[in-house]
Amino acid sequence: RNNRLGAGGKLEVSDKVTLGTEVSGGDGGLGANVELAHRYGNGSEAYLGYALLSDRNDLGLQPLNSLASANRGTLTLGARHRFNTSLSIFGENRIEHAGPAPALVRSFGLNWDPDEKWSVSGSYENGRIEDVNTGEFRRTAFSVGLGFTDEKFQFATNVEGRFETGADRNQDVWLVRNTAS
Repeated sequence: RNNRLGAGGKLEVSDKVTLGTEVSGGDGGLGANVELAHRYGNGSEAYLGYALLSDRNDLGLQPLNSLASANRGTLTLGARHRFNTSLSIFGENRIEHAGPAPALVRSFGLNWDPDEKWSVSGSYENGRIEDVNTGEFRRTAFSVGLGFTDEKFQFATNVEGRFETGADRNQDVWLVRNTAS
């Protein structure tokens, strides 16, 4: 159970710079997020953000709180670039510190809408995680998605693969997700 109450806002610092903030508190402890973004084109931006995640419970049933070292802080530096109305890409670096699994992760991806009804997405991620339970390991992951939407029907499918290798860890995880309405 994690009853929460929070507030957030976005401030237009200038015509190209925004500052977004959120803060929340509850049974799971303090949560916060701040992001500074610079728009450099139509739909394109670079951003720097920090998030303190309270809704993770990496210690079994023990709740996290703002004073526990298990809270997960994440520093993110990234950019999104929109080439036109149908193609955009992103790339980011995340440093996850504190908690039981500090990590340095890079991710890249694209979204392509060839027409008004179809969409295609893909992403790639790799990094190094230092888990206190299983030791250091490397993660490589990918995701590919396809979607269709019209006035009467929506469909989406997504395939994800995650591959982790390390001294005490060697696992492959596959996820297939389908939705229709």
